[in-house]
Amino acid sequence: SRNELGGQLPRDLSTISSMTHFYVANNMFTGELPEFLPPTLIDAYFSDNLLTGGVPSLYEDLHRLDRLSISGNNITGTVSTRMCDLGLS
Repeated sequence: SRNELGGQLPRDLSTISSMTHFYVANNMFTGELPEFLPPTLIDAYFSDNLLTGGVPSLYEDLHRLDRLSISGNNITGTVSTRMCDLGLS
């Protein structure tokens, strides 16, 4: 994080099957949150970028996901009850 990286994040990160932590906070990424994340993911920090759109409903199926940080973006829409049970910021 904090590397002044930009551009769009890949739509599908699920092929990185052993990834448990994903930190891209405090950069300049644009576009939407990746639709597909690895099932092994525990933490995902997307905060303080230029991301738009909503939280993909498929994130509900990430049973190991414990922390999802999306603050400081232009994320819109509703968040499911399951997602509210996470450490969501």
